[in-house]
This record gives sequence, structure tokens and C-alpha cells, in this order.
Amino acid sequence: SWTPETITTSASDVCDLKINGSEIYALYHDNAQVKLAKRPLAGGAWAIENVVAQDSIYHRGTVFFASDNTPYIAFVKGQVTNAELKVYKKTAGAWSLVFSNPCLQFHSSYWSQGQNPTMIQKDGKVYVLYSDNYNVYLTNLNGVPTGLSVAPTALAFGTITAGSSTTKTFTVTNVGTSPVVVQSVNYPTGYAGTFAGGTIAGGASLTVTVTFAPTTSGTFNGVVRMNVDGVCGGYIVNVTGFVCTPPTLTNNLSTTYTNTQTNIPIVASPAGSTFTANGNPITTLNPNLLGVGTHTIAQSFTDANGCSNTLPKTITVIQVPTIANSTGNTCWTNTNITIDANTTLTGSGNLTGAIVNFGTGYNSSADRLVYPAVLFGVTGTFDISTGVLKLTGTATVAQYQQILRTIQYQNISPTPAYGTIKPINFTMGDALPLVPCGNAKAHFYRFVSAIGVSWTDAKTQAEALNYFGMQGYLATIMCSQENGDYQTHQFYNG
Repeated sequence: SWTPETITTSASDVCDLKINGSEIYALYHDNAQVKLAKRPLAGGAWAIENVVAQDSIYHRGTVFFASDNTPYIAFVKGQVTNAELKVYKKTAGAWSLVFSNPCLQFHSSYWSQGQNPTMIQKDGKVYVLYSDNYNVYLTNLNGVPTGLSVAPTALAFGTITAGSSTTKTFTVTNVGTSPVVVQSVNYPTGYAGTFAGGTIAGGASLTVTVTFAPTTSGTFNGVVRMNVDGVCGGYIVNVTGFVCTPPTLTNNLSTTYTNTQTNIPIVASPAGSTFTANGNPITTLNPNLLGVGTHTIAQSFTDANGCSNTLPKTITVIQVPTIANSTGNTCWTNTNITIDANTTLTGSGNLTGAIVNFGTGYNSSADRLVYPAVLFGVTGTFDISTGVLKLTGTATVAQYQQILRTIQYQNISPTPAYGTIKPINFTMGDALPLVPCGNAKAHFYRFVSAIGVSWTDAKTQAEALNYFGMQGYLATIMCSQENGDYQTHQFYNG
């Protein structure tokens, strides 16, 4: 009687049973691997080895041993789609694929039917016989090589930004002696190549350059297919690539700073951006350390998809300008007189404005400040109500020095108050100097018209300003004098 013997409890397809010498072999599939089990004919435990991972559960296969005892395994994955014959050979203890036909065809009603592949050896050559629902095939595994060889069979282009491109190459070799005609070459969306088809002579090779240059962002995976008559599916090269949209970068950096500013916080979007100053990493901006001159500040960011962007910005660090007036007083005697022809300005870079105003004692019915002629494109406006002359325009420090040396005092009263001292301030920039509430030093004020602005927003905006390295703040009126100064001068910028 027959005594059943269990080889495994996980098999889904039993494909073949063979005896070779003193051993018996069983070929089967367990839904994940094609496996080969063996044991001595005399009995004993089964030793099981994995041949290849394979996900199809329907297989027909065979085990064959050549005259030199080299083992072969041939099996058919007999599904309606992706049907394929594969032949594996074991050498030096490892299984390797020696032949495949990925173009088998099975009818939807009979796809699970078919015969196991059969293998024989004749005159030292190993043959495999197999079929699908339409054709019977015989292949000499030791025949003269024919057709094309492609290397590499996959090109990974990685990540590029939209609007850019990159290239890679593969080589097509005619491994036979007869010419092979490539009827056409199909490139997937986003890719183009230098080979569109043609004849490749026996033994010849051709290098194909593939360019990855999509016009939109996203994932671009596909196949470059070289179509040859008689070769099902043609010869293919898998291509993969990803196109990203560079992240938008913003920051709070200005274009001009003074050499006295330190530890300026950098606020940037996206969060996590990194910064360099002249190529050196920074976390805050220190113009005092950079020194007078131009410098490149670069913001960089890479997102989760590997998309990166860099935003360079050139900043200029200027030496804080200083101003010095002549000593003594200038006397007015019934005609316009230059206030100080020896005013001295020092510093680097450009100025965008200056203020000349009466410190105390201004009389709107008598006192005037005169800018006699426009120089270097800088214009001047005198506000009779406040006694402020506002100069506006971009010019160098040296040019503003020449301008300030031309400013004149005029008195239009028919009865001038002779002997009265009129303190006059020269101030660089567009902020008004006031000395309120008994302070020893002037504070510099800008009046900003912003109807409806909240206190919080006003505070934030004020703190974002700077005046020659001094950070702005939202002013608080501390005394009646300061309140009077605001009322007197608040509209000088208008």
C-alpha cells in the first residue's frame, strides 16, 4: 500500500517530481517562492531551498538535470496577463535566470490549463519545450546569441526642479551576427532620446542619450521601448524621475545696514530655512562683524520631496554717517545767509534724505529755511507750520554734505527780532530729532499715518524699522513737552 509522505504544508502548486542519482527532487510553489525539495531515495528528511520569489499561484514547471548534473528549473506563470516562461540554472550554488519569454498568451476561459514545460539535452545542448493557449515553442538554451542586449536596463534620474533637465545614457548591443532592425522607439512622457530607430549591425553597439525634461511637476516613471519585429514587448529600459516645484523663500532682510548693528534676528519662510553670509553659516545677522562693504546672504531650504531652492540677497553695510557743524554762531543781517558752509559729513554709502529744523524759538511769520538750488537730484520742501525743511532724494554722503552747506536762513519779518538766537538742527535721514522730557540726548521720530491700525500691528511695524542702526520702537508720550512736540511736528512728513 502507498504511505503518504508530507514534504511541506504550505505548497499551493506541485509542479514536478524527479530522480537524479541517489536523490529524489520535488518542485513546488507556496504563493511566495518557487521551491525545490530533495531527500535521499533511501529515505530521510527533506531539504528545501528557495529558487526565486514569484507571486503567481498558478505554475507549471519541471526539473531537469543536464549530463554534467547541472540542475535547471523551467516554469510557466500561466495567467491571462503577464504570462511568462522562466528558466533558471544553478551554478556555483546559486540560481540565475538564463532565459525568459514574457509574451505568452492565455485565453480568459482556459488560462489555468496547459502542459508542464519539458526539457531535453541533445549533443550537449539543452532545449526547453513549452506552450500557451495558442502556440508551442522550442528554445535552444545553448544556441548562438541573437537579438539585442541593453545595459543598464534601468535609469534613475532622481529629483530635478521644474524647467530644468538632466541626461543619462544606456547602450544597445547586437549580440548576434545578423543586423537587427529597430522599427521605432517609444519614450514616456517627460523623456526624449537620441535614438528613434534604425538598423544595428551584428556585433555593433549604440549609445542612447535620454533627456529628462518635463514641463510639469510630479512623478515620471515609465519605459523606453525599442520595438523589433518578432520580439514580444520589444527591448525596454525602465526610467524613473521626479520633478519638484522649488519652494518659495521669503525673509525679513533689508538691503542696507550700518556697521553698528548686531544680532539681528532673521525671520524666514519656510520655517527651517538655513542662511549663510559669504558662504559661512549664520543664525542671526551681524553687520558689525561683516564689516563695511557688500556681502551675499543666502537663504536655502529643501522640502520633504527633496525639492530645494536658494535665495541670494546682496546687502550693503555702511559706516554710520556722522555730522559736525562749525563752532560759534552765524549772524543774519537783513539778507539770506548760509547757515554753515563748513558742515562736515562722514560715512559710506548713500543717504535718502535729510532734515533741517529749528530747535527752539521758531516763528512761522518770520523764520524761513531756504534750499536755494536743486543739487544731485535732491529736492527740498519747507513746511511753514512746523519750521521743517525736508530734503528728499538719494545721493552720496559727500553730495549731501555739499547740499547742507548751501542751506540758508531767511527772515521775512518787517521788524526782525535782532539778537534772538535760533538753534538749527542738521539731521541725516528722514527722522525728526527732538529732545523731550528733559533728556540729554535727542530721540528721532517718524510719524506714520495709518488710520485704523491696531496697537499690536503698530508696535510690530515700528520694531521692524531702524535708523542708522538704532532699532525702532512705538513711542510713548511721557510729558506735556513731548506731546506738544508731536502736535507741532507730526505732519512734517506729509
